[in-house]
Amino acid sequence: METYTYKARDDKGNLIIGEMLVETKSQLYSKLSEKHLFPVLIEEKQKNTGLESLLLLFKKPSTKDLISFTRQFHSLFRAGINLNKIFSILVKQCPNKFMKETITSIQFDIQKGTSLEAAFSKHPKVFNRIYTSMLAIGEQGGILDKTLKDLISILEKDHKISKKVKSATLYPKIVLSVVAAVMVLALTYIIPIFKDFYAGYGKSLPLPTLILMAMSNFLRSYWYIFMGGVAGSFIAFKRFIATTNGRLLFDKFRFKIPVFGNLDLLVGNARFGHLLSSLYKSGLPMLKTLDIIAGSIGNSAFEHSIKTLEKKIQGGSSIAHAMEEEPYFTPIMIEGVTVGEETGNLDEMLENVATFYDEEVDYILENLTTLLEPFLLVFIFGIIGLLALAIYLPIINLARTVLPGGG
Repeated sequence: METYTYKARDDKGNLIIGEMLVETKSQLYSKLSEKHLFPVLIEEKQKNTGLESLLLLFKKPSTKDLISFTRQFHSLFRAGINLNKIFSILVKQCPNKFMKETITSIQFDIQKGTSLEAAFSKHPKVFNRIYTSMLAIGEQGGILDKTLKDLISILEKDHKISKKVKSATLYPKIVLSVVAAVMVLALTYIIPIFKDFYAGYGKSLPLPTLILMAMSNFLRSYWYIFMGGVAGSFIAFKRFIATTNGRLLFDKFRFKIPVFGNLDLLVGNARFGHLLSSLYKSGLPMLKTLDIIAGSIGNSAFEHSIKTLEKKIQGGSSIAHAMEEEPYFTPIMIEGVTVGEETGNLDEMLENVATFYDEEVDYILENLTTLLEPFLLVFIFGIIGLLALAIYLPIINLARTVLPGGG
């Protein structure tokens, strides 16, 4: 059995793209004829080698690709073009190979009569639950134009925050990387020079100097153990946070980190407000909305709070009252939900609070370098101070011994 890809036209002249598993090419022709399709192009599908499959993993569509795809989908749908034609156009315009194959697969499913939600749900690495749920709401309610527009807004806001966080954290990452490189350089090249100098030193060396020399000897003689230890620690950490309890503990710890903990909390509340407002406004039941949002915040501790919130609401509690008993919802968010429930404008209040937090996040990110400078300076000068103390303390002691009046 071989897989063939084909392009064919139906009785109305519409271009149909798909693939089929058959024994021979002539069997494919027969099957297409039974469907009243006239083949234009038939090719045997190329099988990916292991290397190609690995490279394909690194070519997964980014959030930017997803936003571009959704924008084009929205524009074409608004123009009144049928879904099959829309996906044919999107396949041709897509530069990402992974995304192109995904869209082709979706088109094939749509041609078989599959719903948009079911077709998109087959590709969870590209389209998350929020995306597929919004498509389901739009398709079932006849408001696909509106839900696609809402999706674009959600994706753009999320991308904007992620981009700003990455940009703002670039400076501390560079500083810490440089400090680590300087430490390795000092231990492997500079300390050995002083070790030879201290070899003729008649007295025992101070403890800081002995520790630094021991570290230098270990790094120079057993660098492979050091590298293995770093790699092993990284792998162990990855495996730890891959477990449910490990991820929960780490995500709880993230909220306690100075500066970044507060930033994570604000980002989580902003995302919660935007998503809950959009999904609730679209007509999705509150409990299902919370269930979908829980996996889209990006923090398992916050997700746990939303799941608990869902259970309390199911038990008859109001949203605001249930939120008061959870640790990760801010007072402003709780107050906004309280007012929204009382006035019947919950979606509007959620959007207002989320927008407020967007502005707060922007302010923090713009001033993040200033906020982090005290911590970075203390860390850098602490490292420099320890190095200087370990290197020059023996010289100071020696000077006190040999100079007149010395000890």
